[in-house]
Amino acid sequence: MAKFDKQMEVDEYIKLNSGLTTLMAQLYGQDDYHSFKDWTRLNSYKKQLLKLLRTLDTVISVNLDSTDYIHEKRIKEQIERVSNEIKKSKNIDEINQNFIEAQTRIMFYILGQHPQNFMATKKITNSKFNWKLNEYRTLSYSQDELQKTSYLINLITDKRLGEDFPDYRTLMLNKIQDDEYKYDDFLL
Repeated sequence: MAKFDKQMEVDEYIKLNSGLTTLMAQLYGQDDYHSFKDWTRLNSYKKQLLKLLRTLDTVISVNLDSTDYIHEKRIKEQIERVSNEIKKSKNIDEINQNFIEAQTRIMFYILGQHPQNFMATKKITNSKFNWKLNEYRTLSYSQDELQKTSYLINLITDKRLGEDFPDYRTLMLNKIQDDEYKYDDFLL
């Protein structure tokens, strides 16, 4: 019996990879990095995923501007459903499966609609025809002038782009000079 209890105690801890730890730090700052790295308890893991889902709900409310009520409602229902499932989950497998399922459904809903291939009589392949999800709505991004300007500044100042595109910084500076903007306008 003692061996079984020790195994349960070990199972309460989860080894976190650096990618998830880094993501949480990028989203919530250094405090979360220090409280959510290496090994964590199952309950702490659940709390962090629930926090992430609450954040996703907020992000959708704030940033999903041009959609209909039903579309936003379907996305938020998935978040609420998986939050409830995670709260009831007893082990890491249940938690992860619920989270992966919900994230996949949310992704599809954001892209347009959830595929309904369950009753398909033929094999569903990765053909473009099988995955066109814009029957009801189309996802599109737009930028106003301020967003374009902010993006250009980010591209110019992002050192990582210099590694991938050594002439990109020069190209962007020339583009700005050719337009109505002056480089001084971008200095903060």
